[in-house]
Amino acid sequence: MNIQHIHGVPPLYTNTFLIITNAKHGILIDAAAEPGVYLKALDEAGATLTHILLTHGHYDHVGAVAAL
Repeated sequence: MNIQHIHGVPPLYTNTFLIITNAKHGILIDAAAEPGVYLKALDEAGATLTHILLTHGHYDHVGAVAAL
């Protein structure tokens, strides 16, 4: 399992995490960064996004959900 700590877009830099499981499932917690950041990390790991978990619905935590 691999856990990546990613910062969201400025000026808030909201914390977000991408977990890649041993089965190559991607689990995203708080989609605060640009969608391409997650897609690149998933591609590099050979993983598929299977889950998006949101801690709450503020705009700085859900920004990439629709695109992903």
